[in-house]
Amino acid sequence: MIPKSEWVWYGFAGHLCVSRRCAYHLCTRIGNRLVSTVGAYFFNDDKMQPIAGPNDFYETMVFECSGEDKHGNPFLDSLSELERHVYGGSIAAELGHRNICIRVAARQKGE
Repeated sequence: MIPKSEWVWYGFAGHLCVSRRCAYHLCTRIGNRLVSTVGAYFFNDDKMQPIAGPNDFYETMVFECSGEDKHGNPFLDSLSELERHVYGGSIAAELGHRNICIRVAARQKGE
């Protein structure tokens, strides 16, 4: 298991081409995986827009990541996600992000 002290937390979104319009983001690198959660997407008005399905306002994806570039940004090996989860609210998204991080850390113990 990769200990939490070795997790890297970023202050920006790790995926979604319109993430600059998302008010919510969590991004964590754990070993060679990047766990990215985005949501609360607003486009041209005050109404939050769904990211995926009609009630999916938050999304978490897991990607392969081979470290960081010279600026400290995570380097994704591929834009193909290994996992994807959607949520209707921010509390579920935060809990989902945290649980996925724990699961990802546990899976990498032998890597």
